Amino acid sequence: MKPATVTLKRVGLLYADFCRGGHISPEKMPLQLVGPGEGRQNNFRELSDCCRAILFTLASLVLVSSNSRAAEVPAVPVNRPLSFVVSAIARQESRGGQVASSDAGRSVGHCMMQAGAWADVNKLRAARGARCYPFAFASVPAINREYAAEYFADLGKRLARALRRPATVAEIYAAYNQGFAKFAKRRFSLAASPPASRRASAKVERDARASEQNYFDARFAALVAEGRALCQNKEAAK
Repeated sequence: MKPATVTLKRVGLLYADFCRGGHISPEKMPLQLVGPGEGRQNNFRELSDCCRAILFTLASLVLVSSNSRAAEVPAVPVNRPLSFVVSAIARQESRGGQVASSDAGRSVGHCMMQAGAWADVNKLRAARGARCYPFAFASVPAINREYAAEYFADLGKRLARALRRPATVAEIYAAYNQGFAKFAKRRFSLAASPPASRRASAKVERDARASEQNYFDARFAALVAEGRALCQNKEAAK
């Protein structure tokens, strides 16, 4: 994999994108990003040690996280990492793994995968040379979640083609919950879906968003603490 080049411009864009995306509120920003033509050059020498530490750590977090996700599962047209979505699905489908199966045993595991969906994922995995597991492995939590992530990603792609726009997490979960064909008969409309499916879809999207927000809030607090500690150590060494 080609290593990503970390430049001030790229880090700044990543940082600003996080803020615009709601991961970090503007009032929590420890610095103002200065653009070209605003009386200052954009270079690391002009940033405090605290800000430098925060930006470097944030860049590493985002780049490593995005690279690892890209290697694990196909891209999905939603704006939150699949790990948060899959955890939300598991909480909705099996109370986080507390229920082993449902639908008279047809749905199995943390994310209640069914044999048909499992077979679809195996076709995708076989096409790219990845290891395929028989449906008997659906009761293995890590494998179940891995397959659910790939299935969710594939549903997202199929919905994007049908809708001619990126699908929301709620819409993709509706297809996951109802089955793509049934959701298609309802013209991929949440409003036309059964009330229970609508509520579950909204809950999964809300839960995934909250989990992601909590993660980045905690990570940001750790970054700020790390930057402050660096500043304090530098002052003490003077």
